[in-house]
Amino acid sequence: MVDAREVRSEVLAHFWTLASDDGARRMAACEALMGDLRARGGGGDEDDGETVNDGDGADVRAYALRRLTRGLSSGRAGARRGFALALSELASEETRGTTPAAALRAMDENEPAITKSTKGDEVRDILLGRLFGAVAIAMALGERKDLEREERARVGAEIARRARALAKEKVYLAEPAALCVLELKKSIGDDLFVAVAKEASEDLSEWLNGDGAESLWLACELHDVLPAKMRENVAWFPGSKSKGKLNWSDVCTRAHLGKISNALLEAAHAHPRMHEAWSMMLREAPAAGGTVALWEVVCEEGLFATGSHQRRFLGFRVFDALLASATAQEIPALFSTNFIKCLLNNLNAPDNYLHECAIDCLARIVTYASDKNNASDKKIAVIAALQREGPTRFDRVTKTNAVQELVNSLDNKDAVHYLESMYAIVTTAPEQDPDVVGTEEELASALASGTGQKRRLWALEQMTGLIPMLPNDKVLELMQFMLFHAYYKTSDKTKKGKSSVPKMILESPLEEPVGSVRVACATRFLAMINANIRAQRAATNKDADTTGDTIDLLSSATSFCRSLETEQRVVMCDAIPKDCMEVRNELFKALDLCEESDDELAKKVMPLICVLSVLQVSDWREFTPAMQDLPRCVTELVSPKKKSKSKKKDEEEPEAIDVLTDILLSLLAQPSALLRDVVEHTFKAISGKVSKAGVEDMLRIIAGPEAGMDDAAMFRIDKLLAEAFKSRQQDLMRKKNLKRATRDFKFRVISLFEIYAKTQPGSAYLPSAIVTLLDAMRESLGKQDPQSTQLAERISSLIVKHISHARDLPEGDDEDVAAAAIESKLKSVIVSANRGATDAQVFNKASGAAASYLLRVLEAVSQREKGGKAPEPGHEVASDHAIECYRDALKMFKSKKSRLKTGFFSQTFTRHPALAAALLPELFGLAALDADKPSARGEFLRLEALKLINPVIQSGKKRYPGLAKMVAKSMKMISTSLASAIGATYKNKNTRADACQQIVICIESIDRLLGDASITSVINVDGIVAAVAEQMAHPPAMPQKAQKAFARLCALLSCSVPDVEMRETADVEDASASEDEAPPKKEKKSKKRASTDDGDEKSSKSKKKKRSEMK
Repeated sequence: MVDAREVRSEVLAHFWTLASDDGARRMAACEALMGDLRARGGGGDEDDGETVNDGDGADVRAYALRRLTRGLSSGRAGARRGFALALSELASEETRGTTPAAALRAMDENEPAITKSTKGDEVRDILLGRLFGAVAIAMALGERKDLEREERARVGAEIARRARALAKEKVYLAEPAALCVLELKKSIGDDLFVAVAKEASEDLSEWLNGDGAESLWLACELHDVLPAKMRENVAWFPGSKSKGKLNWSDVCTRAHLGKISNALLEAAHAHPRMHEAWSMMLREAPAAGGTVALWEVVCEEGLFATGSHQRRFLGFRVFDALLASATAQEIPALFSTNFIKCLLNNLNAPDNYLHECAIDCLARIVTYASDKNNASDKKIAVIAALQREGPTRFDRVTKTNAVQELVNSLDNKDAVHYLESMYAIVTTAPEQDPDVVGTEEELASALASGTGQKRRLWALEQMTGLIPMLPNDKVLELMQFMLFHAYYKTSDKTKKGKSSVPKMILESPLEEPVGSVRVACATRFLAMINANIRAQRAATNKDADTTGDTIDLLSSATSFCRSLETEQRVVMCDAIPKDCMEVRNELFKALDLCEESDDELAKKVMPLICVLSVLQVSDWREFTPAMQDLPRCVTELVSPKKKSKSKKKDEEEPEAIDVLTDILLSLLAQPSALLRDVVEHTFKAISGKVSKAGVEDMLRIIAGPEAGMDDAAMFRIDKLLAEAFKSRQQDLMRKKNLKRATRDFKFRVISLFEIYAKTQPGSAYLPSAIVTLLDAMRESLGKQDPQSTQLAERISSLIVKHISHARDLPEGDDEDVAAAAIESKLKSVIVSANRGATDAQVFNKASGAAASYLLRVLEAVSQREKGGKAPEPGHEVASDHAIECYRDALKMFKSKKSRLKTGFFSQTFTRHPALAAALLPELFGLAALDADKPSARGEFLRLEALKLINPVIQSGKKRYPGLAKMVAKSMKMISTSLASAIGATYKNKNTRADACQQIVICIESIDRLLGDASITSVINVDGIVAAVAEQMAHPPAMPQKAQKAFARLCALLSCSVPDVEMRETADVEDASASEDEAPPKKEKKSKKRASTDDGDEKSSKSKKKKRSEMK
């Protein structure tokens, strides 16, 4: 046997070059090696058993074979690829070459064995070497035409067995091993591979019936060359007996894709590379018409329905491939719900693993849609699919204008052409799926929810996405199409002559099944109207010039409904009875009256009439009761008539504005977002005419109970509102959402009340309303559940942000705006604040805002009743009503159970310094409260009173100059109160320090307030200094903060700090005397159970011990 020492160095150098990373160098080395082996082929052929020289070609070839088969297991650079290439060339030599069988034997002899001590990296290299060697010999086998057919088939079968063994060894080798078999088929041809399949039938059958993606891939690729018996046993094929070529149309049905979907999902383990099974499906599915089925079954319901990053990454790759090959009709299906959700979530989260992948996917979509080589219908399909999530949704997420630029780049002609093709899809009946079998009812159900029906819904979504690209006449045509197919249909009656209905609509009725299509048309139609109304408002707010560019779809829809109802060939899908039709006709008369009127209110009410006229067609049972009194209300408001005096008071009809308010409130209970939007804007227009009864109705709803929906138990308002709720009670009770629906209704009424407070800040009904709202807020907070808390917070926002900040104050001669009435309401608010609520922070904020608002109203009303003009700033005088209210509030504040906080008073005193000045005696009296006896409540009240007094005095010089005179007149009382506060006993050292500091600040503020007058001339200096000495004598030692404050005080009073000795903590003689004089204390009853053993402690202990031992 020849070794490396007996081979020339030039030949040995070729083996080193074969391991190069450079492919060109490997090719050159392989050719050079084969050239050297051919050149030595004419040397000595006989083997005498002794060492031969370098010229012996057979031995050198044997050395090369041994070297190449060993080198397959090397992981160095490109050794495995170079040695496999040379082995393939060596085994493919027909003259004096090595046969493929010999090469297989050499691999078995020369490759390293795998033992328990073999490391993981070494095992991997050995297995890969076996795989590369098998592929090399498979490729060489195709070149050896000189060998017998039987031998070639036998070697091919051996290669297939080895590939199967490698696939079973490691999962990552399964796909390359399958590729090895396919290379063998490609190399030897289909005819010879049939013999190979028969020879290795057992191993191949086991492999093809596996559950992995490589089994699916291998089975489909080998389908045409497999023996009939083997083909029948493979489960991957759609038919039990598949003859001839594989029918990919059968493979790409939904039923069969459901069977193979698990294998395709598991192929995500090849991440980030795409498995060859997916490459095969993406290659064959478009031609077989299976693009949509493959996407929905495997991707939408599989890859994007899981949380695996690898599967979603694969889903994005599959989307890119399918988008490039999809037709315009198939593109909408690719933008499915789970895919769009995954794309938006990852676009919106930069930290996500798939963020960059999502950005790349959206960039590919934009590139595809902007490619000039793609058909216009495909571009429009993509843009319409992106518009489905909103005109600017993707641009907001990516912070670019990519989608908007795509929309602007489209031609109107292309959009119109695409729209017309969508019309045909929507109106045409879907085809039955051939995979579905069953009874007639089951077939009808499958047809109504099948792929064809979904395609009609996709077409509707595409049509609405085209609206920004369409001219106004086509937008109007689309609206009419949606409206007609949502609520109308053609009848069997025929009529000659012209029709006001477009020919396109009459001659293209919806074909069965139509249930879901009509519902989708109704939803899209209402969404179009709502978006159009908002666009008109936005255009009106921006520029008057741009208003004409937006078409009025609501008025056009109403006119179209009226024209359809006069057409004999058109009937309603849900026919309206005669009595309800009379209500509808009256409504149209009111609409005509509004159009002819020049009144601004008439123009504001018209949208409500138009919306109700359209919604009545959708559900006349729900909306007709709300419309019965609307024509009369509108007529009286637009063209009011004098009431006849012949009617008695009991027979008088309610005011039109009250009835209209009740109608608007009842409509808020409906689930239509379009209707609620129109109701709010209509209420805003009529808010100036809303009466006291309308305001009280809103307050009853907000403050009413949340259980039950009948007239008596719930709102106790007019029958119309109760009836509107009763019509929906059964549905809501089934869904157990009655309580939630009631609260939602309350939220909507609160929104309406916010509009009223904004537009009518000077309403005479707001003072009464704020009291009711505060009581409703406390009641909601008392329930202590999240929804009630949310309701209370919403009421608090209404009070704080809208009512209390109203600039205009109520005016008029109504009793509710009298000073006595406002005083009563203010007192009730103070009482509510004193009682408090569960969530103190929210309630205190609202009650403080309510009290401030009512105080402003009270001061203004009191001034108006006196007949005087409003005083100039700084010269106000607090009214007796206000003083009385807050004097009572300070009395409540003294109670230990009071929930009033200092902020409630400080907020008021800051805005009303005249009131604070009038209440100075009460405040200083509070500062000296319980000074002669120690109590925690007294300490707290004295400190809080000083915190209220100091800001008033500090800001009095600028904000209220008259305060200085009032303070100067009351200095005797002030001195006495401050001296009492200084000398009071404090148990809490922190309170003691803070109180002393606040007292000193108060005296310093008074000194600055008096100005030229010296504080020593008006204050009782001796009394203050004596109180300081008394406080310093109290044990324990005074805190450092208090000592510094007293030093400042004495310096201000031009005297020295008193030098006093601190008293002892207890006087023994006084204590004994007090004990003699004190009455005897009652002995406390012992809570311990009396002993039953006559006081024998030992016996009781022994009994307890025995009990414990027994236990």
